[in-house]
Amino acid sequence: MKTIVGYTDRLSVMPGETLHFMVSCEADVATYRADIVRFGSTDDNPWGRGFLEHPVDAEVNREYPARRQETEIGSYMDAGCNPTFDALESFSIQAMIWPTLIEAREQAMLSRWSECEQRGFALYVNRSGELALKLGDGSAIHDLPSGKVLRERAWYAVTASFDAVTGKASLSQTPVVAESGVDDAADLTSDARLVPDHTGLRVLVGAWGTHSGSEAASAHFNGRIDSPRLACRVLNASERSALWYLPLRHDLHGSVVAAWDFGRDQQSKRVQDASANRLDGILHNLPARGVTGWRWDGTEQDYRRSPDHYSAIHFHDDDVSDAGWSCDFAWQLPDDLPSGVYAARLHDGNDDEHVVFFVRPVAGKTRSRIAFLASTATYLAYANDRLFDEFTGYEVELGTAWTFGPEDLYLAEHRELGSSTYHAHRDASPIFYSSARRPMLNIRPRSVLWTFNGDMMVLDWLEACGYEFDVITDEDLHREGVSLLTPYRVVLTGGHPEYASRQMLDALDSFTGSGGRLMYLGGNGFVHCVAFHPEQPGLLERRWVHGAPRSASLPGPGEAYYHFTGEFGGRWRRLGRPESRLTGLDFCTSGFDTGAPYRRSAESFEPSVSWVFDGVAEEVFGDFGLAGGGGAAGQEVDWHLGGPDYPSGVTVLASSENHTWIMQQDASNENLGTRNAREHHADMVIFERPNCGAVFSVGSISWPQSLSFNFYDNDVSRITRNVLDRFHK
Repeated sequence: MKTIVGYTDRLSVMPGETLHFMVSCEADVATYRADIVRFGSTDDNPWGRGFLEHPVDAEVNREYPARRQETEIGSYMDAGCNPTFDALESFSIQAMIWPTLIEAREQAMLSRWSECEQRGFALYVNRSGELALKLGDGSAIHDLPSGKVLRERAWYAVTASFDAVTGKASLSQTPVVAESGVDDAADLTSDARLVPDHTGLRVLVGAWGTHSGSEAASAHFNGRIDSPRLACRVLNASERSALWYLPLRHDLHGSVVAAWDFGRDQQSKRVQDASANRLDGILHNLPARGVTGWRWDGTEQDYRRSPDHYSAIHFHDDDVSDAGWSCDFAWQLPDDLPSGVYAARLHDGNDDEHVVFFVRPVAGKTRSRIAFLASTATYLAYANDRLFDEFTGYEVELGTAWTFGPEDLYLAEHRELGSSTYHAHRDASPIFYSSARRPMLNIRPRSVLWTFNGDMMVLDWLEACGYEFDVITDEDLHREGVSLLTPYRVVLTGGHPEYASRQMLDALDSFTGSGGRLMYLGGNGFVHCVAFHPEQPGLLERRWVHGAPRSASLPGPGEAYYHFTGEFGGRWRRLGRPESRLTGLDFCTSGFDTGAPYRRSAESFEPSVSWVFDGVAEEVFGDFGLAGGGGAAGQEVDWHLGGPDYPSGVTVLASSENHTWIMQQDASNENLGTRNAREHHADMVIFERPNCGAVFSVGSISWPQSLSFNFYDNDVSRITRNVLDRFHK
């Protein structure tokens, strides 16, 4: 049972910089110990060196008092508690809403409300699924429900007002598109018999406050909100209709307190107020943007070209972009700390936790001509993956029953830590974003041999074979481009660098085209487009545009453009950048039961490439490994089909054979006419690039998991070493 978890304020850090650690323990834990370690081997399989971590002398290595930290989950906009709001006596509220999860709980759309003090005002959905207006003075509450249940995924114009002179409260809901036989419109007025006290409270959109003086929020809304407005008097029907549109009508300027424009400046956390008061809001926990609003009519697919059609934000009660924990300890990394993969090892007497981070070299102080590119984009896309728990066909893909570990059970119980981009929100809308500022329990040692732990097999092999190397990350490469790679002669990937940004592909293409060498030691790599947030490190966006695997869900119509960058999402092949141009291979298929061996091709005996197999006696090799115990070709594999999407001069060195029916039943290649042309398998290829650049690709996620077999004395290790020795000289 897990009793301690943590995270850092960033994944990649340089010597001399300070890293902050956030830790949370279960209530019965009094203290825990933290020690900084550098990883050697992260897997305890007896065929390798076993689990190996090197202690690092650090002033933060000591005991700490334990505490349980709560995660702030759920998105909303906060416009603060400006004195302009305090001046409100009479007021009108309105918004367009598109609810997506009506359930027996309260959900606020626009509020200035303190739940603990029971005062203020709030336009919300009540426990019966009806629109309602709540007014409170701290001792009494007036609640005005519409009496009509809202439909899910239907747009409504909702308005409410309070007249301080007459004491009248009004409420209306009008469906934008009426449904035949459904009576869901309402327009009613009542005597409030109280004057709401909202002084000093925050104005929130998508939630309401817990109590004055607190930054906490609750009653999070599931659904879209468009065109929220606040006025300082009761508006008539004509004025309310005019207020849906910007710029504001001249005669309304003096009455409108705030008119938030959700369609502008989509990359920023700040939401612009189009009124003269400029009461801008700040978004918390990254709700979905780049989504269609109530005006969208299908004529424009790019939110940047028609912001008025994309003037909605989709809020969720399970959004999390930052767990919001307080820092428990901070470590300034020594100036001479070697590059590598490190962790803060936490131990509370019952449970161990490793909070992983990557130390990259300071510019100009690289220690080797070899760099390992950590696939942090892929780690983020899969972070807190719960496919074992939520995808009913997962064990069929695996070909075996899933063994639940303590991390799996913890994630199943702690939904507040968020899910991966392979999942959906509670309202069944797709998860577009993943954040590093939360515990990510599948970026841990001794976890399943997939993504992080599988990639660490390459680093373990490099260290065991005596190579000096640096570690860099995807996000480093995205933000710095090819200049990050120029000090190196060769760059190695892990087993599954599936996700890449355009900047990453540009950098790798430029690197190999100007004399650099790439060793792609994996499968299903560089296939899907992702975007990193331009302002906030550790935030990734991924939208399934061209088909959604497993339990992931597709975005709605008109929502294929990434809100972080404005790029069209999906597979790089569909975007004109097939993975084959970089690696010489194209993703073929997947199957997770067991691996298979490779067989050398006739071309591999040509003198120009036969050196790859120096010391390898047999034509069939790699019939071993940790991935299911079957062989070096497995899990997800790539093949070489040939044609205009491939570099010239590619030599197929070897191909896998004798895969099981589980591998054969999944044809993932999108090249029409070739899908069933031959038995699905992995290809190993090598080819030259301009200026003495070169690429070596193995086409299998399982390849790194065969490197340590027989204590690194095996054909897979020998081939990899032959290529690296040639490439880095």
